[in-house]
Amino acid sequence: MKITALFFSFLFFNSFLFAQLGTLDESFDVGTGANAEVKIIAVQPDGKILMGGGFTEYNGFSQNRLIRLFPDGSVDESFNIGSGPSGIVNQIKVLEDGKILIAGAFSAYNGTPRKFMAKLNPNGSIDNSFNTQDNTNISSTVEDFHVLPDGKILMVGNIANFNDTGINYLVKLNPDGSLDTSFQQGEGFNYPIQTVDVQSDGKIIVGGNFTTYNNQEVRYIARLLNDGSLDATFNPGGTGPGNKVTSVKILDDDKILIGGGFVSYNNQSFQGFIRLNPDGTRDMDFEEAGGVVSSAHQILIQPDNKIIIAGSYTYLSSGYPRSLMRLNENGSKDIEFDTGIGEGPNTILYTCALQNDGKILIGGNFTKYDGTNIKRVARINGDFTMNVSDEMNHDVKVYPNPTNQSIQISSTQNWEEYAIFSLAGKLLEKGDYEKNKNISVAHLPKGVYIIRLSGENFLESSSFIKN
Repeated sequence: MKITALFFSFLFFNSFLFAQLGTLDESFDVGTGANAEVKIIAVQPDGKILMGGGFTEYNGFSQNRLIRLFPDGSVDESFNIGSGPSGIVNQIKVLEDGKILIAGAFSAYNGTPRKFMAKLNPNGSIDNSFNTQDNTNISSTVEDFHVLPDGKILMVGNIANFNDTGINYLVKLNPDGSLDTSFQQGEGFNYPIQTVDVQSDGKIIVGGNFTTYNNQEVRYIARLLNDGSLDATFNPGGTGPGNKVTSVKILDDDKILIGGGFVSYNNQSFQGFIRLNPDGTRDMDFEEAGGVVSSAHQILIQPDNKIIIAGSYTYLSSGYPRSLMRLNENGSKDIEFDTGIGEGPNTILYTCALQNDGKILIGGNFTKYDGTNIKRVARINGDFTMNVSDEMNHDVKVYPNPTNQSIQISSTQNWEEYAIFSLAGKLLEKGDYEKNKNISVAHLPKGVYIIRLSGENFLESSSFIKN
């Protein structure tokens, strides 16, 4: 009898809790989807989904270029943007205080002048404490930005003559949106920048279409010191990528993933995606996947260090064309994922985001996923997808919350492990779960964090505030 019960329990969990990796998650109901491209998706700590792009309608709901969804794909109408941004939204980031930064090609937000960047309150209204104060008439676009630990912002894109200062393509802002004049670039870059990230020592990695910085030759990727000067120790003696860099991602060990339209690095053949050592030299331990999505628009690192790439629709020598791919940590292709997605999206992807339950959100200009009609936004099943987790109440509570020193977990479930993540999804620490255990968080900076609990066949997440 016991064996029979265990057998049927296994069937229950296998049938209802786990779905095939890479398949479309039909519980995420987008209806008619978005009527134009989705450029960026960001997941809030509470699981709600922010989505930006060029659309003006989602599933019959009129909303200009920015919307917030519930985890089931329905519209969160409490997120009131009014007339919203006047142009495309390319980037969204949720700040540790819950406020939201958006950037793109707009000049106003809900009728209030805001040139290509705005800060929003959690309810979608504009935060008037932030203003780039750019009054130039020149059309500019922000492609990416990075928020530094001190609240200052590195903003990159096709930015021309910012606020009549002559600064192009890379701008450093103070937390209130004003220009940080201590960041000196000289002549700066000669062509637009598409992506930016920062290493643990504060050095800045940028990629784009440029070939010089302050009249010094740097081809498509460069590293700057935090004062704006060029770091000549980066990739010493190398020629760098053979063409534009469209995405950069700094790893926990300061190694660098880059994707783009290049087919070589330092004059050695390499197709569109590569890992570099912290000094910019090629990491020879990273395998060439043998056909990879080109012109990566976004690189996402899972907690298990697998790499998701969203990019251009690439015709490969074998198999289906791809705009979505996952690699193992060593750079080899994840065959299980590649098989699971089938035909995948039928055209370009601009963005991907990872939910706490392992499901993957994707956005772009596609109209089908593995042959199923779905317009420009979708969710696919991940490694530890649990379709009924929302219906299961394990009474997970984190206390005290907010906290200064430590937290405890109250739950009726027997968990095995806990993991703490930043809002950006970066794994900060993990350990064995013990009931009534004090988990020290005194070493963490002030902010909002996600704690994920895992056990056999179960996964739950909650959030806490560190004061």
